Amino acid sequence: MDKKLKSNEEREAFLEEKFEQIQEEQEAGLLLDFDKAIEEKQAKPFTIKILGKFYNIPKQMPFKFATFFFRHCYKKVNGKLTVDVPEEKLFLFIQLMFGNEMLVALEHSNVSVEDVFDTLALEILSKWGYDIKGKKGNAANTEKKT
Repeated sequence: MDKKLKSNEEREAFLEEKFEQIQEEQEAGLLLDFDKAIEEKQAKPFTIKILGKFYNIPKQMPFKFATFFFRHCYKKVNGKLTVDVPEEKLFLFIQLMFGNEMLVALEHSNVSVEDVFDTLALEILSKWGYDIKGKKGNAANTEKKT
């Protein structure tokens, strides 16, 4: 306290100011900033090049894709995990994994659906921690449901 507070009003104002300052410091200490933690984990996305353009893919599996993927595509058959994408969900799978811009580019290209799944999708799933390639690097455990 640099100066002497002479009146009760000055003392009350000073104490109120200090109380608010301490309250803010305590609240900041109790805050768990998940936005900051998520932002740090997603800071550097994967970049892929296809059809002469570059696209950013999140470094971790996005929640929206994960809920779709685990609900419709990730199956355990005879004790083996497989990716089994139903035909009616094919475009949604690609859209959720790669985004609208890349989906439109793929629709207007000569890239086959097999190339998208066997090369691009499996590589991204592998980078997200779901490596389902066969022992020789083949995409033995994937299929598209028809």
